[in-house]
Amino acid sequence: MFFVFRALVALLTMTLLSIGGWAAEPSTQAQLPNFWGASLVVLGFATLVVLRRRRA
Repeated sequence: MFFVFRALVALLTMTLLSIGGWAAEPSTQAQLPNFWGASLVVLGFATLVVLRRRRA
């Protein structure tokens, strides 16, 4: 359960950082792929954590 909590905290932190950078950037078109890229990375990390937890 601790690993799931840590993954959720990482997801929330990365999402807030991405949205903050996106809002601070005047051209939203340039920041949009970075936001989705960060979301995909965090989602992949959370999936790895969940799979490792199930296997253990």
